[in-house]
Amino acid sequence: MTLSFTYLRTTNPGLHIQRQLPIGQVSRFGRLLRNHPLLWMLFCLLCSAGTTWSQCFTVSSTIAVGSSPVHIVMADLNADGKLDMVNGYYGIIT
Repeated sequence: MTLSFTYLRTTNPGLHIQRQLPIGQVSRFGRLLRNHPLLWMLFCLLCSAGTTWSQCFTVSSTIAVGSSPVHIVMADLNADGKLDMVNGYYGIIT
């Protein structure tokens, strides 16, 4: 199972930079989540309360759960090009 993310640069409304990355290349923690999709869903649900939408980079992904797609958003808080996967800035858009 490969989960793909799309990077969107949101600081300039006229400029959108997109690229695809497998979740396993995002971080070592991503490899664990890639192999356990139910753990991934639980993690995102638990972290959704801390989501912020005003960061320079957001990452969105769609995962099919049964017949319902779930959109997941993550943020790069310090704009270093790496996702901050430990601090809880995750969310689910329904």
